[in-house]
Amino acid sequence: LRELSQHCGQSTARQTDGRRLLLLPAPREQHTLGLLMAAEFFCRAGWEVSGGPLETGHDPVKSTAREWFDVVGFSLAATMHLEALTQTVAAVRRASRNPHVTIVVGGPAVAHHPALLAAVQADLLVSDAAQAPDQVARFLAERRHVN
Repeated sequence: LRELSQHCGQSTARQTDGRRLLLLPAPREQHTLGLLMAAEFFCRAGWEVSGGPLETGHDPVKSTAREWFDVVGFSLAATMHLEALTQTVAAVRRASRNPHVTIVVGGPAVAHHPALLAAVQADLLVSDAAQAPDQVARFLAERRHVN
């Protein structure tokens, strides 16, 4: 992780390609190691990443109303926080400056409960942080192609 962080720190300031991601733990969630890893992988792939594992008090609704994000990602470790996440996803969709914001959910709960996509009204579930940037990029490309 340190090796990834060093690479990311060198490249973020000058080599992002305009894609913006807000990445946060799901409401009431305390699991953040995977979120940290996902942030590093997105950064390494050229994304401008806001939020992160230390932003547990960060309000995604206010952030998306204030700033443009292409993607908002949440990390969910336990399904006991599912209702809070579902409410937050709906509020983010209503408030977002981007009317086509993509909502991604990852984390340990995703691997064990693939039906979460419909439950939280997310656009994409990601179970592997290393593959997340490629999966999200493919999803966005397909969405653009359809629209």
